Amino acid sequence: CFGVGHHDAGDMSLCVFANASAVGGVTVRHSTRLRSRRVRATRSARTRDAVVRSAVAKDARICETPRASGPTPKQPTTDVHFAAFSKRKALLAMLAASGFAVTLAPAAANANLLDDFNNSQLQSKSKLFMGPVALTFERLVALQTDEREMDVSTLADALGAATLDCLNPRGALAAYATVRDVCTLGILVKSATKGPACVNAKDSQESINVNAALGELKGSYETLAKSLSDASTVGPERDAAFATCKQNLRNFAQKLLNCFPIDETAASETKSVFPDLFA
Repeated sequence: CFGVGHHDAGDMSLCVFANASAVGGVTVRHSTRLRSRRVRATRSARTRDAVVRSAVAKDARICETPRASGPTPKQPTTDVHFAAFSKRKALLAMLAASGFAVTLAPAAANANLLDDFNNSQLQSKSKLFMGPVALTFERLVALQTDEREMDVSTLADALGAATLDCLNPRGALAAYATVRDVCTLGILVKSATKGPACVNAKDSQESINVNAALGELKGSYETLAKSLSDASTVGPERDAAFATCKQNLRNFAQKLLNCFPIDETAASETKSVFPDLFA
């Protein structure tokens, strides 16, 4: 109780909030502190009410849809409201409306698609690998026709070109041949057995066969080089050396193709592109 100078014993504490006055002969000093609190509370309540009314009015203005004067235009109706769908659902709905049957591929179908893709990639690689082998075959045929008109230097270069640097490496490759394999056919074998084209274990039949075929081919190249460098070997002997090279080259092509895990249909298609190699 604020501002009470004196009270009777039986009286309860009393606070009077008015101008100074006398109560029962006792002067009471009246306090305005609680009054000011009530004023501030009243003002706060009024301010809060004003803010609420302002917010409600603002929401009402936002939610209110402006109406144009005159008759309300008729809104077009559609069977499918694409705005309510995600892009995927809208696309499916569009396809269904167009008469297309939309079905989800089962997991087995997806696996088959992946296998088909991998097989097509392997088949494409097998064709790429057969290209250099076919080029070697063509150059051997050309060399057999023209070798009698070549001098020793030209013949050595032609032999290196025909064997794709597996014999008599040309130019700058001659310097690298002592520290690394520059034979194009040998590089193909490594890629088809150790990767990246495909991987076959070192002790697998594919790896053993293709490396053995490459060794035989290189041996026949050396025999051909000796025959070409010896003036006494002409005619049938040189023709036999060329024939051996061609036969070993065909055998090498088949063993190299076997390194690719493709089915017989895909292998037959690759062979059909290079008829001279797989005659």
